[in-house]
Amino acid sequence: MTAASGARPRKEHGQAGPGFDEVGSVEDATDVVDWDAGNEGNLELARAKAVENLAEALVRGGWSTGSAGAVARACVKPDDVRRRLAAPVELRVPGGTMLVVETSVFSHGVTAYATNLRELGNRLYPLGMVDHRASGGLIADPVADIDHSCELVLDVGDPNQLSERLRSSEAWLNRRNPLASDVAVEGVLQPVTLAGMRVDHRNGAPSVHLLTAADGSSRTTATHKILGVDPTDLVYGTGSSDRLFRQQVGAILRLLREQGWSGLAEEDRRRVRALTMPARIVVGYRQEARRGISFDAAVRSLIGLTHIAPPLAYGVEVERDATADAVLDALGRWYRGRPPRITPDQARWFAALMTPDERDAAGMPPYADVRAADITRVLLHGGRRTTLRVNVGVRSITARSSPTAEERVAIAVELVLRPWRTAHASDEHLNVSARRSALQRAYGMADISRQPDEPLLEGFPDSEYTLEDLRDQALDEVAEGHGRRKDKPLGCAQVELATKAAYYLILAEPMGLRREAPPSARSRRDADLPDQRSPSVVLTAMLATPRGVRQAYAIVAQGRAGETLWETGEDGRPVTDDEGNLVVLTDERVRATYGGRAPRQEAITGLAAAESAWQGLVEAMAVLEKATRAVGAVHSAAGRSYLDEEGWPDDEVDHVRRRLDRIDHLLRGWQDRWAARQEDQPEVDVDW
Repeated sequence: MTAASGARPRKEHGQAGPGFDEVGSVEDATDVVDWDAGNEGNLELARAKAVENLAEALVRGGWSTGSAGAVARACVKPDDVRRRLAAPVELRVPGGTMLVVETSVFSHGVTAYATNLRELGNRLYPLGMVDHRASGGLIADPVADIDHSCELVLDVGDPNQLSERLRSSEAWLNRRNPLASDVAVEGVLQPVTLAGMRVDHRNGAPSVHLLTAADGSSRTTATHKILGVDPTDLVYGTGSSDRLFRQQVGAILRLLREQGWSGLAEEDRRRVRALTMPARIVVGYRQEARRGISFDAAVRSLIGLTHIAPPLAYGVEVERDATADAVLDALGRWYRGRPPRITPDQARWFAALMTPDERDAAGMPPYADVRAADITRVLLHGGRRTTLRVNVGVRSITARSSPTAEERVAIAVELVLRPWRTAHASDEHLNVSARRSALQRAYGMADISRQPDEPLLEGFPDSEYTLEDLRDQALDEVAEGHGRRKDKPLGCAQVELATKAAYYLILAEPMGLRREAPPSARSRRDADLPDQRSPSVVLTAMLATPRGVRQAYAIVAQGRAGETLWETGEDGRPVTDDEGNLVVLTDERVRATYGGRAPRQEAITGLAAAESAWQGLVEAMAVLEKATRAVGAVHSAAGRSYLDEEGWPDDEVDHVRRRLDRIDHLLRGWQDRWAARQEDQPEVDVDW
C-alpha cells in the first residue's frame, strides 16, 4: 500500500523531514476526542509558548512567519505537531510528494477554500462577461508561493471582495452539501487537508495569512455554521489576532470545564463537537525532477483524486450489509453504562454467520420467522432507548446525524433476508427487490416500534407460549378491540403474529403480500384500483379480525412446515374453490379479504369561516410576492440579479410552480363557479 492510499511509510531512525530539526519521534495515532466517551477533559487551549515554539519550527522549515503563525494558532496540540515535523507522512500526488502532519485543529483557525472546486460549475469567467467592469469581482485561483514551497498566494482586490466570496461559498456549501446536522452529532470524522495561504490585496491593504481547507471545505463550513462564526471574521478579525482567537475558543472550553459534559445543554454539546477537526496539514512539498508540477497544481491533483476520480463506490447492497454489521457491533457493546443488548451468539445468529448445527448448539430457534421477529424486536422495539443504540451503529459507518425510522427498518430487513438471499442466490428470476421493499413496508408498521423491550412470546425453547397459545392470545386481543380503534393499537400477540406471518407471506412464491404501487405510478385513473394500501396497513386490518388471526396462524404453521400457503375461512380451516381445490393465498386474495376501513372526513362550512380563510389567503399572497421580490433582488458577484444570471434548480422551481398551478386551478374554478351562479340568479325588479 502506498502513502497515497493512506498507509504511513516507516522512516529509518534519525531521518528527519527536509528543512526541519529532528525534535522527536512520530506517534501513530491522530488526536481524536471522543466526547461521548467521557474524555472531555482532554481538550484545552495550548500554552502560548507552545504555539510560539511551533511557529518558530515551521519558519526554520521554510515557512513564512505569517503562515507559520496561522498554523500554530490553529493546532490543538502544537507541541505534538512540532515533534511530528521531524518525520512527516509522505503523500504522493501526480508530479510530486506532499509532506503532511496529522493532528487536530480548532475550527476557528481554518477557512473554507476561496475557490472551491465543488463550485466550479457555477463559476463566472471574465472572457464571457458582457460588462467587463464587473469582472473585478471575480477571484482567480491561488498560485504557488515562489519563496515558500508549500504555501499558496491568493490575489484579491480588497478585503470586501474576499469576504463576499467566502460568505457566498459557505452559503452555497451549506445548501448543496449540507453536513452540519451530521457534524453536530458526531463531529468531523474524516481529516481535512489544510494548506497555508497568503492573501494579497491590490488596494494596498495589508496581507493576511490563512490556514485553508484545500480539501474539506464542506466539513469546515459545517463547523462554522454550528459555531455561529462569520467566515469573514475568521480572516480579518479572530483569524488575525491571537488574543481574539483564544477568547472565542476559550469561551467554549470554559463552559465545558465549568459544567462538565453531562451538564451541557445539547446546543452547547454540538458546539463542542464542532470545535475541533482532525486534519492533515501540508508542511512540505517536493517536486519530481523534470516534471515541474508546482504546489498549486499538486493541490488541484489531490482534490481531483479525492472528488473527481475517486475509487468506485461500493453500492447500495454493500452499504446495507456493512451498516447492518455495524449496528450489530453497537448492540453488542456497553452503551452509556448499560450492558450489551445482544449476546455474541445472538449477534452471529442475526448476522447469519452460524451454520444450522452451530445455531442448534447455541440454542437458537430453527424457524426463520422467529429469527425475523427477534431481529425486529431487538432493532425496532423499545422506543427511544433502542433507537439511540441502533443509531450509534448507523453513524459509525455512515456519519449520518439522525438516521430515520425507515433506515432502521431497512437494516432489520437486510439482516432478515440474508439466509433467504443465500438460499436463492442462483435463482435469476426471483425478484429480490420486490420482496425487500414489501418487507420494509410491512415492518414499518407503527405498532411494531411501540412494542416494549421484552422477549418474544413464542418460538424459543424457554418461551411462555406455543404457537397455538400465541394465536389464542391474539384472538383475545381482537375481542378487546385492539387494532380497530386509534386508542387501542394491536396487542403484543397480534404484532408478533403479524411479524412472523409477514415473513412467509412476502417471501412466498407467488407473493402473498406485495407493497402498494409507488406514487409515480399513480394517476387519476388509479382511483379505481381495488387496493393501494401499504403492506403494514393490510397486516393491521388482517390481525384486527378473528379470521385474520387464524389466517396468520395458518401461514406461520404452513411456512414452518415448508408447505404452500392456503387461504383459510372464519373457522381457520382451508377454503376451496367451486371445484373443491384449495385456494392459494395471493396478494389479491389477502387484500380483498381484509379491506380495512375508509377514513372519516370532517367538513367545515359557513360563510364566516370561508371569509376568514380567504383573508388569510390574500395575506399569504402578499407575503409570497414580497419574498419573490427579495429573492430576485439578490445580486451576483457581477452586480446583477443572481437568479437572472444563474437561474434556480429545475426540481426546486418545478415543485413551487406545481404548487402555484394547483392554487391557480382552484381559484379559476371558484371564479367560474361564482360567475355561473350569478347568471343563474333571477332578475329582480326594483321599484325606485
